Amino acid sequence: MKKKQTATNESLLSTVKPSRAIVELAIPATLALLAKAVYNIVDTAYIGMLKDDIALTAVGVTVPLLLIMVSIENIFAAGAAVLAGRQLGSKDTAGASRTVTTVIGLSVGIGIVLCVGGGRYEPDRPVTRQAFAAMLYRWMGSPWAADGGLMYCGDRNQAATWAIEGLNWCVYAGILGEKAGEALAPTAFVTAAEALSMVRRAQELPDLTQMEADLAALTAEPRSVGSRGEHAAVQYLKQRFSEMGYTVSLQTCTDREGRTGTNVIAVKQANRADADILALSAHHDSVPGAWGANDNASGVAALLFAAEMLKDASNDTELRFISFTDEENGKNGSRFYTASLTKQERERMVGDIQLDMLGGLGSRGTLVCTTDGQDNWVSDVLQKQDPGFSLAAETASDHSSFQLAGVPSVLMTQAGRGYLYHSVADRADQLDLYAVAEAARAAAEAAREIASAETGSYRKTARAQGRGAYRQTRQTVIYFNSSLADTEAAVGAAGELTDHREVKGNGWTDTYDTYRYAMGWFGSETPMNTYYQYRNGYLQSILIRPCETGYTFSQTRSLITAMYGEPTRVGADRQGNSCESWQDEIYGKYITLTDDPAGCTVAVSKFSVGVSNVLSVYPVTAGQAQITDPKDKQRSGICSASFFRRKTGRRSPSSACLPTEPAIFWRLHLLFPMKTASRTTRHFPSASTIMTCMMRTAVPGTGAS
Repeated sequence: MKKKQTATNESLLSTVKPSRAIVELAIPATLALLAKAVYNIVDTAYIGMLKDDIALTAVGVTVPLLLIMVSIENIFAAGAAVLAGRQLGSKDTAGASRTVTTVIGLSVGIGIVLCVGGGRYEPDRPVTRQAFAAMLYRWMGSPWAADGGLMYCGDRNQAATWAIEGLNWCVYAGILGEKAGEALAPTAFVTAAEALSMVRRAQELPDLTQMEADLAALTAEPRSVGSRGEHAAVQYLKQRFSEMGYTVSLQTCTDREGRTGTNVIAVKQANRADADILALSAHHDSVPGAWGANDNASGVAALLFAAEMLKDASNDTELRFISFTDEENGKNGSRFYTASLTKQERERMVGDIQLDMLGGLGSRGTLVCTTDGQDNWVSDVLQKQDPGFSLAAETASDHSSFQLAGVPSVLMTQAGRGYLYHSVADRADQLDLYAVAEAARAAAEAAREIASAETGSYRKTARAQGRGAYRQTRQTVIYFNSSLADTEAAVGAAGELTDHREVKGNGWTDTYDTYRYAMGWFGSETPMNTYYQYRNGYLQSILIRPCETGYTFSQTRSLITAMYGEPTRVGADRQGNSCESWQDEIYGKYITLTDDPAGCTVAVSKFSVGVSNVLSVYPVTAGQAQITDPKDKQRSGICSASFFRRKTGRRSPSSACLPTEPAIFWRLHLLFPMKTASRTTRHFPSASTIMTCMMRTAVPGTGAS
């Protein structure tokens, strides 16, 4: 019986037709070989894409090891395949299964020994910082992080390729800090304390799911005032605040250009009618054509994040979350809102925290800004929440409208605008969402403390600080030729009209208005009466009268010299009064102190280098410049390769000349010899031309202003 069974097994293959044997046995083997061939092709293509010398060297070193491993694999695979084939041919499926299982087990064991730990398993081997970062990154579900987390790490090139994503996320999220200086030390071993700290930080990270959804909705299209995008953003904000349980209202406002936008106001009432009011605000509009993620969907997302944190808070202070329209065109939405406040509301409103431009890539940290750079009670509370917030001066956001209305205000913003500001590249994937969330958290915790029943009223402090004087620092840029509204929005203070007069001519009328402000100048403790002088509604000059608040000529001079040093010019004015002048080339101010018999005065005007690019101005008729000066006819349109020289006897064009479309001749100084070239045009030079001129010459002011 046993002998008969053996004979049957041996004759099994001989009874199978060749065609069937090919189908059952040869085709699977052929497919396996084809799969291996595809792998080899892909592997070769991958190696061909390597450009790094180190990577190519690594491949060259590992190829012999790979061949050895393949040889070992073939020994096991070929022998096992023959044995398993014979076993299957004899219908010994159990034996074939044992053979395959044994080979797979041996292969895995050899792979572990050869591929892990340099040929050793080493379960107790210390873990590097990059390895732990990679493990933590995968443990957290491989969360998204914008590129750039390693931007400031000087040794980022030492990180292994497989660890880049994990390291980038850990640095981006603030889980992994730098060692010394800006060294990441990716190959250094992580200590137990560092590992526990990293795990704790990872577990404490905020859930950014809703913030990502908010940013996606807000940046779906540009949101310039009155646009479809702004309308969609308003409706989205109304829905979000309503879902949180806030009382929501919409306020429409129209600017001077006829553009109508909408403010969104969400209110959490206090437990008493006459409670203090604290505002948290942002602006949802963007410049035309820009997605406006950083400016300022980031601030609106932070406002929503803070509202989520405070929706169930106990409060004896009324909280108002306000998203303004039309900030980009002069803070019109916030001006309209503050102007609409009743006298009682102004008395009750104790402060505003504005959120604008947060988490832009390339920025580092968050600033708390007041309009004059001096702390107020709101900034004190925020810096108590996070001592890492630096105090700075900034007026270019809606908080200045509150300060203008007598409400102490602050702006929370990133340190540095970044290169994406007001561009089509300002997208949500270029934001550090953890930085946005951290700023929102600090604002919410500050609001929680202020609104707590255990915290007293800030109303008395707010009224005193709301009437505080604006302080002009050396770094303050004065925007001459700005409108009254823009100027007052910049300084965050409302002036008192002290003089109005008109000068009339043949068919024209010029109006001159003077507004008085109380401002701190040159580091003075006591504010000085400051008179802003406007011509036809635009700022022309500033006159300070220190004597009206008790300063003498000597005291004023000491303050100015302490800030600017000794005067650049000493002389007398037309009346023979002693006067001294200082030039501030960097911030564009020209300061003149005069010892007037009625009391000293300080005049502040726009600084000019005294060198003009404009040689002559002529009207253009039918495309031809009407040149009357014989020298200019000879020079017509020729650009000199010499340094700039001022052409005497020529007056700068007035605004009345502009409609005549003047022909302007430009003298370009180039730093290499060249033949003279001509340029006769009825247009100003292009921005690229101006930039080329500025880059090629060391002379200031070599472009059109």
